[in-house]
Amino acid sequence: KILCCGGDGTCCWVLGVLDEMKWPAPYPPIAILPLGTGNDLSRALGWGPGYRDEPLSPFLKKLNQAVVMSLDRWKVWYLPASIDDDQQPNDMPNDPAVTSVTMNNYWSIGVDAKVALDFHRKREENPGLFMNRTINKGWYGFYGMKEMGGQDPINRHVTLYLDGEEVPISDSMEGIIVLNIQSYAGGCDLWGAANSNQFRKPSMSDGYLEVVGIKGTFHMAKIQTGQARAKRIGQVRQLILFYLSES
Repeated sequence: KILCCGGDGTCCWVLGVLDEMKWPAPYPPIAILPLGTGNDLSRALGWGPGYRDEPLSPFLKKLNQAVVMSLDRWKVWYLPASIDDDQQPNDMPNDPAVTSVTMNNYWSIGVDAKVALDFHRKREENPGLFMNRTINKGWYGFYGMKEMGGQDPINRHVTLYLDGEEVPISDSMEGIIVLNIQSYAGGCDLWGAANSNQFRKPSMSDGYLEVVGIKGTFHMAKIQTGQARAKRIGQVRQLILFYLSES
């Protein structure tokens, strides 16, 4: 068993090390002592929203009694426009123009990704300004407010295919978020709990991703306070997204 003490990034790093070691499947069970800002993976796996200096003995007993849960992990490929459309995934690692990452929690493009990138760059430049969970959330809020002036609709730049079929994107959408777990940005349930005949119940181990759209940072703020939900777009096994920049 492995106890990962940190946030989502630390947990993803531990999984990445196991990948690099080519550890034979299945990986050792991994528990989380949540020390990050959002701790979404910890929330999704039942380890709680954050550690608050409680005694460790009860936590370690809980670890020994915990039930092992499965987690889907997804490969995300970034291909420049020069790559041939018929190039196969197995050929991609040999092309120096192609990069890839493994996704455990979620992935996004648009206004939400812009806020997360600004936050990350600021923390890299001035780590001393990010001393605890409360301050970090304040920085997220600051960068979110900067984007409240509105961005271009995402459909001006993006074409989206879900399991091989093009899906229209509303003019009101400023971001697309792809979910593997049902906790986002510190506990938000973007998909929602309402049942639907159109969609299956989300699961982190069913081989499907949930795809949603958001209308901007004000919409995200309403979602975080429970006043709104993201727009459900689809549940898929494969997603292809073409991005066309203004340049």
